[in-house]
Amino acid sequence: MGKAIVSDGKLFRKIVPNINVFTPDVIGYYRNGPYEIELSRGWDTDGSHQFGVTVVDIYKKEHDHDRSKLFHSRKGAVNYMNTGILR
Repeated sequence: MGKAIVSDGKLFRKIVPNINVFTPDVIGYYRNGPYEIELSRGWDTDGSHQFGVTVVDIYKKEHDHDRSKLFHSRKGAVNYMNTGILR
């Protein structure tokens, strides 16, 4: 399994130019294998943080909705970016 590495996010923003409504605060952009990833943060309805992992397939140059996920902890989101995204 790979580990997500930091990316400049240029390709991601070209494919997904809009801000995520649920997690609007961008933490960073990463790449793991054939995926460009945006890690972002927002708030749940109860006021707790939630973390979004939005995924772009760099070969198809499209948003991969099936691999994009929402997490209630940053640790869960980072773990998914490092290991689960490639499954």
